[in-house]
Amino acid sequence: MIKERQVILIDPENLTGDGHLTPSETAWLTQVLPSTLDIQRDDLIFVGGDRHNAFELDSIAKALGGRIAFGTGKDGGDRALVAEFDKIPDTAWNLPDSPITRVVIASGDHHFVDTARLAKRKGRQVFTIGTWRGISAELAKHSDTCLRLPPMSPDKLVA
Repeated sequence: MIKERQVILIDPENLTGDGHLTPSETAWLTQVLPSTLDIQRDDLIFVGGDRHNAFELDSIAKALGGRIAFGTGKDGGDRALVAEFDKIPDTAWNLPDSPITRVVIASGDHHFVDTARLAKRKGRQVFTIGTWRGISAELAKHSDTCLRLPPMSPDKLVA
């Protein structure tokens, strides 16, 4: 039986529109992303961002079963996520019993356009998740599916 896997790149700073993640934003992401992403045990999950958000990034990564990709400076988290994606060996993409069939980009940022293009060239589906702030038109063009998360609603958060 073939078990399909996905690569999930999560850019919390883009999804929240904030370079400084707060506990309430982290709680929102850890509540809304699991059901949206359909995470399975063998998926490759990377949560990227700046080191000054280390505590919040760690909380998100632990909640989703992923690992952190740290970057620094302007677009550092984006570059760190792309670097993790680029490090995935060709053999991992085509494992006979668990191939990677989908790439999920949880960011509306245009920095992921080349990642989406590469995934499409590898014959993978690209699923992009953005927010009410939008998804880059170029990224949407290279995605099979685009979904916008609902706005963060503090009254719906569970502490």
